[in-house]
Amino acid sequence: MINLRAKDLLLLELKTAHENMEKTIDGVSDEQANTPAPGKANPLGASYAHVVASEDMIVNMAVRHKPMISTTSRKGKTGLSEQMPTNGEDWADSYPKWTKNVKVELEALREYAKDVYHDTEEYFASLSDEDLDSEVDMGPMGKQTLAFVLAAFVVGHINNLMGEVAVLKGIQGLRGYPF
Repeated sequence: MINLRAKDLLLLELKTAHENMEKTIDGVSDEQANTPAPGKANPLGASYAHVVASEDMIVNMAVRHKPMISTTSRKGKTGLSEQMPTNGEDWADSYPKWTKNVKVELEALREYAKDVYHDTEEYFASLSDEDLDSEVDMGPMGKQTLAFVLAAFVVGHINNLMGEVAVLKGIQGLRGYPF
């Protein structure tokens, strides 16, 4: 019988999500990443970039109150032609424009992703079960427990967007999920 503590389970889920996202993005070229998607769907590269930049934003800015990796050690080296907008009043307008305009260079974006993943995994590993009960002010979403924020807005978000990436690969004739 496995008896994992809450933080250990959350870390295991995070590492699995990171690993599966990277396996799902494998085999995509820059051209395929930047190909416009049908209808209102985001291009494949914008969806992957959203996963990485959102994790950086949520974990570093919202939770830890520190600068994002994209603005420090990876400034100018994220593989994105423009920074993803931060959550604000104009999100409903600025985010869709960004997804249509951003161009990604996958090799650099995947290096940025490695840095974000490593940073987030170290942070998750440093938490105690008691830390997970602390509250995080999520602005319009109100105060949430850290456990909820990390499970829903980090791990869950990666898994949700992985599905989008897999479908967008399939639309282009590529194999979606690696499993």
